[in-house]
Amino acid sequence: MTNTISFFILITFIFSCKNLEDDVNALKQVNQSQQQEIDSLIKQIDSLSSTINDSNLKQSEDYDNLLSTINTLIDNTNNLTNQKFEILSDSIKNIRGELITVSLESNNLSSQLSNLSSELEALKNDSSQQEKYNRLYESFVVLQNKLDSINAIPKKLFNGRNYRTDYIIQGSIFKVSYNEIYEQPNWLEYTVRNVPSNVSRSGYDFFTVDSVFTSNIDDYADNEWDKGHIAPAASFDDTVANLTATFSFLNCVLQHYYLNRYEWKQLEDQVRDWAAADNADIDVRVDVVFDYGHQILPTGAHVPSAFKKTLNFANGTKKCFYFPNAHTDGKDWTEFEISCN
Repeated sequence: MTNTISFFILITFIFSCKNLEDDVNALKQVNQSQQQEIDSLIKQIDSLSSTINDSNLKQSEDYDNLLSTINTLIDNTNNLTNQKFEILSDSIKNIRGELITVSLESNNLSSQLSNLSSELEALKNDSSQQEKYNRLYESFVVLQNKLDSINAIPKKLFNGRNYRTDYIIQGSIFKVSYNEIYEQPNWLEYTVRNVPSNVSRSGYDFFTVDSVFTSNIDDYADNEWDKGHIAPAASFDDTVANLTATFSFLNCVLQHYYLNRYEWKQLEDQVRDWAAADNADIDVRVDVVFDYGHQILPTGAHVPSAFKKTLNFANGTKKCFYFPNAHTDGKDWTEFEISCN
């Protein structure tokens, strides 16, 4: 069955590529016809995404053939000047990097779910095993949610939008590399200054940016993740403009509520104290770490695995800290310092 589906997919794509090449001139002249071709192509790609979980593309000849066909399609679309074709081309490039992960993760999680389901059924009516049943059931729900999220990735990649994975943005108070696939920053840089606190943060809340596909309020609802500032509001409350800039979702990460409110905040306070004591700027870079198999929310946003914070002092020295994105169990912020080498 899998070989039949893969063969059908390949035939469909090859036929589409040939049609695209033959009809390039007609598409450029007739906008309506061009739009119909775009819609048809997107539907074919969407059909491909729905079959990903039925095929282990990485370990079969089908994957090599499919990749070759996709490359041919990219070459054809690059010959067109229409913006939507350029977006579609970039979306296809994006899925090549995600396709293997989606397939392998789905197969792995499906196997885990099957095993858990069997264990749950065996324990369901055994009152002496109630505690184990409850624990396994919680694991079952977590795995099912993760599988649902992973299965949604191809649809996100194939909706006709160009998702950028390393979009560099220089803002008024920070510079950020943003990943629109993950809906989280890759890294962010800012400078802590010795400035007075003049503005209250009361009434402020995070806002989205029209030109960038970021996380939003839905990603933080009814879960353990805070809307964590990277460039802290308290370091930029000298003016209304600076404070407002910190509440962009470009400056926001899915951060465990305990880490955000305790050790992470304690280090932010300490950095401001150091800047005040030396009356000197401190340059800060936060790298957002995503481990293999990291959590993906049902809303599509990816949860960081950890955060690395590097402090560069005016005298040329530096300090580095590594915080797993989890409950910190009451540790002191100093326990998270690491070597910068």
